[in-house]
Amino acid sequence: MKLLLNKAKIIFIWVLAISFFGCEEDDEGNRLPEVLAGFTQLVIEDTGTVSFINTSENAEKYEWDFGDGTESTEIDPIKTYATGTYTVTLTASNSAGGKDTFEDELVIVVPEPVTLPITFDGANVDYDVTTFGGATFEIVDNPAPGGTNDTASKVGAITNGGAEFEGFYFDLGSPIDLTTDKTIQMNFWADAAVDVLIKLEQGTGANVEVSANHGGTGWEMISFDFTSADSFSRLTMFVDGPGTTEGTFYIDDVKQLETTTGGGSAPTTSAPVPPSRDAGDVISIYGGAYTNITGINYNPDWGQSGLAFVNTDFDPGDGNLALAYPTFSYQG
Repeated sequence: MKLLLNKAKIIFIWVLAISFFGCEEDDEGNRLPEVLAGFTQLVIEDTGTVSFINTSENAEKYEWDFGDGTESTEIDPIKTYATGTYTVTLTASNSAGGKDTFEDELVIVVPEPVTLPITFDGANVDYDVTTFGGATFEIVDNPAPGGTNDTASKVGAITNGGAEFEGFYFDLGSPIDLTTDKTIQMNFWADAAVDVLIKLEQGTGANVEVSANHGGTGWEMISFDFTSADSFSRLTMFVDGPGTTEGTFYIDDVKQLETTTGGGSAPTTSAPVPPSRDAGDVISIYGGAYTNITGINYNPDWGQSGLAFVNTDFDPGDGNLALAYPTFSYQG
């Protein structure tokens, strides 16, 4: 009888073992696939636009947190960022309750367009300079702090080869509006006296240009006073337009200021209109009342100490245009 009971116990234990392992194998066979969240991204650096590529597995729903307070439930979203550092989080899940989270840190640096004021110290500013006529341009450390620019900072270096009309220009991200602030001022370095000319182009009106004289004493502050009230998107600069001085010059701190009139000494109206004459009795050199003779050189440049730029469209304010010599020393 004991032998029979022992055999029965052994059989019962064996049946339990078979049942246990059978259930374990059955559970493993019915286990749901694990959700794995993940993504990569493609970044367009010029714009800060990021295309996210979802690499999650066994997921049906997606919740994106872009790290800047915005979210998305798209599979492969596209997002445009400003410059900064962001932690992006993706939570992937399925209908069976599976869930997983993946995050990555993005560092976005969007180049900023050059605008006034220009200091050459902006880490993210795209100082995209176009040179012409043989001139070269680069951004360097201030080679000779002193004078009006005693700061150890970055400056622009212009190298001329001695040819005529060498220069460079900036296409600005924001236009220069001369409606009220009509003066452009800059720090300029040269070790010999030289004339500097600024020309404003691509504007709402005709191109305008003004020159200034540098004394050749290192860093000096020079100013350019305009009379236009238009806006311009291109700033062009000539150092020694005639091409008589070669070498390297430096600029810094280019900014726009309100024009100082010097106590009201600048003319506000044109000269009185003379009595009307018969056109046949008049030889007109410049003016709008009669037909001007052709071939007139308004700027013969007979030994002036500075470049005598002539503004042939100067309007004192009454609409009657006049000749203006901003850098006049004498005219023969």
